[in-house]
Formats: sequence, C-alpha cells, structure tokens
Amino acid sequence: MTNLKALQELWSVLGALCDDPVVIGLSQTKVSNWSVGRQLDHILVSLDLMAKRVEELLRPDYESHTPGANRIGSWILANGHIPRGKAQAPEYVRPEPDPTEKALRGKLDRVIENWARLESRGDDIMVSTAASPHHVLGNFTAAEWVQFASIHTNHHLRIIRDITEGAGHTMPGSWNIPTQNYSESS
Repeated sequence: MTNLKALQELWSVLGALCDDPVVIGLSQTKVSNWSVGRQLDHILVSLDLMAKRVEELLRPDYESHTPGANRIGSWILANGHIPRGKAQAPEYVRPEPDPTEKALRGKLDRVIENWARLESRGDDIMVSTAASPHHVLGNFTAAEWVQFASIHTNHHLRIIRDITEGAGHTMPGSWNIPTQNYSESS
C-alpha cells in the first residue's frame, strides 16, 4: 500500500487551517518569512503539482527519466523529514502574497479531488518504475512522489505549528499535526 492514506489524513488539518482567517494571517519572521497563509498556499500548489506528476508517471506513454533520487533526496525519503532552511522553493510553487480563505479552500478542494483520482491506483503507483525529476532531489517514482508529498506537507505543517505557537495562538485539538514518520508505508 502507498502513503496515500497518510496523505489523505492531512486534508482535515489543512481544511481547518484554510478556514481560519486569524491563523491564515499569522506570521513569525524568526520562524519563516512566509505567513501561515503563504505556507498553506505553497503546500496546496505543491500537492497539486505532485498529484499531476504521479498521474503522468502512470500513463503508459510517459517518457521516463532514469529512476533514482540523489543523495539528499534519498536521505529525505529514508528519514521522513526535510531539514529547515536548506532549500528555496522554485518560482512555480511560490505562494501568493496574501492568499484568502476562499482561494485556499478552492485550492484544497482541487487537491483533494486530484489525489482522490489516484486512490484506486495504489497498486499501479507501487509497481511503477517510471520516474520524473524533482528540481533538487533527483528522479522520483510515483510511489516516491506520494511519499515525498506527505513528507513535504508535514514539513510545512510543523512550520505552521511553530508560527502559530510563536504568535501566542492556541491551536484547537483538531489541529494536531501528525508526528508519524512518513517514510514508512502505511
């Protein structure tokens, strides 16, 4: 089984965050130069792109790259987390300056819909050997893209947690951010 289930468990966390205008506006520059809203926007744009990558890799006519994450990509996949402050997001996944609740909710709905299309393809995802490039981490297979989607999302959710706590905001219990190591299959 793939990490799709672990990823889908994050939808309610993302939804609760997207629907709270106070939280969306919080920022703590000692934690990140991006506000919570911008963190969420980046997560959602990235998840949308990653779902499309997985779908592409499952197409029989996809012209694959040679599979294989580089040293850093392999470390991230093996350890299940991304060290903070070590990379910069490429332009195509940089967040909007001031995302609104409505914009974030629309992006989340699209992300959920795109990943839902992949639910029935779990076996295909696991056996696919086709790979597509990550801009820094090497070439990922479909299963590695799903795994990385969970790792990347949790990385930014932890930053959001630190921003909200640093701003003195009490997060409701429904916003518990999972601490599971997503490098393992679920």
